[in-house]
Amino acid sequence: MPRVTHSVTAAINPACPQPFTIDAAYAASIKLAASGEQYDMVFIDATEENPINYYNLIMNSNMLKMDGVICVQNVSANETRSQEHINDEMGLRSQEMTDVINADTRVKQVALPVEGITVIKRSPPSHLAATMKEIAADDVFRGLNGRCILDRLRLDGKVAYVTGGGQGIGRAFAHALGEAGAKVAVVDLVLEKAEAVAHELHLKGIQSVAMTADISKEKDVKRVVDTIVTNWGKIDIACNNAGINMNSASENTTLDEWDKTFDVNLRGLFMCCQVRVKN
Repeated sequence: MPRVTHSVTAAINPACPQPFTIDAAYAASIKLAASGEQYDMVFIDATEENPINYYNLIMNSNMLKMDGVICVQNVSANETRSQEHINDEMGLRSQEMTDVINADTRVKQVALPVEGITVIKRSPPSHLAATMKEIAADDVFRGLNGRCILDRLRLDGKVAYVTGGGQGIGRAFAHALGEAGAKVAVVDLVLEKAEAVAHELHLKGIQSVAMTADISKEKDVKRVVDTIVTNWGKIDIACNNAGINMNSASENTTLDEWDKTFDVNLRGLFMCCQVRVKN
């Protein structure tokens, strides 16, 4: 959806019980400019006080997106004010605003058959206009095959498994892969933990299954991989996350603890990769 700034008058935004003046919009916009906000459309009432300051802030702070528009409401739109006041103070402000716009090479006016409204569009700097066609054809600029990086990172139709997926980082991996569009097999030593995460994914509309396995055992690894391939036809992503830490100082680590750690963290990882490749 287009991003639109605060309307600067109650006439533009009927929901405002009181006019939202240029000064108020200017103060709010200073904070937004500091945060890097950009907008597709901005409204300015040229008859309010200091419209030029507001306009300069929007343009100089790069708050208007390229090809974004500014709608400038001029004096003829404010029919409720006295003609004498319009022709004097407000008319002068409107003319000054018009002069600023006409002198600004960063924008061009857009024809609009509405009395009292001027629409201007932000345009590329003139020295870049000649190269815009070349830039638009560049894969880095427009994305490979016209697809942006986030679209290309989608995993729709992919199949993934996550070992150690019942908690911690593994659980986060399972959610991330599922949110990106993949089917996810949640594998954990404790089936109840895997089922809990698979249920979370189902609640988000992600196709998933819970499986139990001890990845230090070759038969368990083969069973997991064979089951996934049988049910979903393939494995695209192997997230070999499972690992253990006995949390003992090296001088106190027993050989049994050492062997268990490497059985899971190294041997288990190797078997998962090997069986995955064979399938």
